[in-house]
Amino acid sequence: THDLKNKPQYHYKILNHAISDDFSYIEEWEGSKKPKRPRRISLWKAEWSKKRLIKEGFEERGSLDFNRAFRHLAMESKMFPFTQGLIASTVKMDEDSQLSDLEAAPDWPRFTGMDLGAAKKKRSQTAIFTLALEPEGLTRWPVDIRAGHWSGPDSARELLKVYKKEQPFAIFVENNAYQSTLAEWIGELEGGGELPIYGFYTGGQKFDLELGLPGMALQMEKKLWKIPDLRHGPSCRCEVCQFRDELANYPIGTSDLLMASWLAERAAKREGAEPGLRFIG
Repeated sequence: THDLKNKPQYHYKILNHAISDDFSYIEEWEGSKKPKRPRRISLWKAEWSKKRLIKEGFEERGSLDFNRAFRHLAMESKMFPFTQGLIASTVKMDEDSQLSDLEAAPDWPRFTGMDLGAAKKKRSQTAIFTLALEPEGLTRWPVDIRAGHWSGPDSARELLKVYKKEQPFAIFVENNAYQSTLAEWIGELEGGGELPIYGFYTGGQKFDLELGLPGMALQMEKKLWKIPDLRHGPSCRCEVCQFRDELANYPIGTSDLLMASWLAERAAKREGAEPGLRFIG
């Protein structure tokens, strides 16, 4: 409402007074400013109750993203959970290298995680991440990373391709609204009944310091992961580069591949469980 470009004579005090006049029409602002009314008035919309803020804000987003989104506290890159781990676990590859050049032994056991995305959401991808577990040092080696805006049947076909290629001991699938139909899609494919699939309730586990994403970040800091740097450049959107970007920026932005990698890590911890379409967590 105040055109400073056309009225450069406004100085700080006048501008501050003008802004205060604007806000005087807002009851919440006026109420929180007047000393005669000591009670605190929330500027949040009515639907964001304290209970909902804690559950949907803090518990689901985690403290870093909650502080950024709801409390307007800036985040520095050094505060991101995977910053140090990504540096420590990076394996520099030659130019024009592929993920298959990472040289994970073919006889190491494989484990797969699948994060089911909603096909109708533009930013949401379905991600499938398979790692090989080095038996002696328990180092995790990514061997197959893929993601796409696939339909349900196409997601099932991609998962079957991964199974035929890598033969994972266990496949963990995030339990969400789409997981219940995965069995139907898989069942319609020849050989689909062989897949050792588990539906996994993530819940608050992904924030657990030992079992969740923080624990996975600590594994990377201890060099228990091998994360390839294919040197494709900052504009590359291949799955390996997307995975590195998600690690570098989490909890900001998308995290489909990161979640799939965590599910694969959880599958490696449950290798003794009996395969089948059932829920664990």
